[in-house]
Amino acid sequence: MINANLVLTQEPFSGLYPQTIVAAATISPVTSVAFVTGSTQVATINPPVRAPHNLVLIFTDATPGALLTTGNIAAAVTPVVNRALVLTYEPRTAKYYTIAVSGVIAAAGATAGPFTSITSITVVNGLVTDLTGT
Repeated sequence: MINANLVLTQEPFSGLYPQTIVAAATISPVTSVAFVTGSTQVATINPPVRAPHNLVLIFTDATPGALLTTGNIAAAVTPVVNRALVLTYEPRTAKYYTIAVSGVIAAAGATAGPFTSITSITVVNGLVTDLTGT
């Protein structure tokens, strides 16, 4: 039987504002958005709730450590400083999944994707609309 009068009395995350946490092998965010300082690699994220949820991590160190697969992160990723990294928690596997990214473009002259060198990047409204290289 389903209880149609079910009322949730606790917010899924505590706090209205993002917290700042120090990068460590295991981190324990309690807000849905968290700033992460330091360059230590993260292998495990203690989920603030056991239900499916999204978690946004913003790494503020100039050289943030990678997210590793030795804990509960499904695919390794190297965060980019001051860019939001969205992770989705799936409770059946007890893992966090990142958005699919084919590569990060640092600047003209950088290496990414099928190119050995990027010669120009066109950005419109924050989106890459044209990429040329050799």
